[in-house]
Amino acid sequence: MKEELLYKFVQGLTSPVESREVIQWAESSPENREKLMQEKELQDLLVWSLPAGKPELSLEDFLKEHAL
Repeated sequence: MKEELLYKFVQGLTSPVESREVIQWAESSPENREKLMQEKELQDLLVWSLPAGKPELSLEDFLKEHAL
């Protein structure tokens, strides 16, 4: 699974076809599900760590800036 697609999914930016692809991938193994949950947790961290009024960063940009 491409990480860019996971980033889009956790941000709610995937098409219905892409969403089904991610969900099927996540359901195919416990490791894949864990990877998706980790990406979701990082997205939540990003959203809650931004100061009010600051333009949103993409998860990918946040990870680059914070080298997680």
